[in-house]
Amino acid sequence: MYRRTYKQILGYALRRCSSPEDAADVVAETYVIAWRRITELPDGEADKLWLYGVARRVLANHRRSERRRLTRHTELTDEIAHLLPPPPTTVSRTAWAKPWTCSRTAIANCWR
Repeated sequence: MYRRTYKQILGYALRRCSSPEDAADVVAETYVIAWRRITELPDGEADKLWLYGVARRVLANHRRSERRRLTRHTELTDEIAHLLPPPPTTVSRTAWAKPWTCSRTAIANCWR
């Protein structure tokens, strides 16, 4: 069954996932579920349709997980942004640059 259906299930996942790696994860999970539920697999060509159904549900779970992860990432980014000091202004960068300019000039004058 695996050899007969793998390319088709992979193609299904590739068309619906944002990356080949995600598609490979979906296909792997699909066949893990098929292995666990081998006694429920239909006979003949119907097994391919059953696998498509499993892949569809695995893909839906994958998308929900991805949405939750992205939402949490945004929340954490916002929380961290409040903890960080504000970025330096142009004036403060210029103020930091002045001592270096003076030092370079002084060093250059020493060698003359």
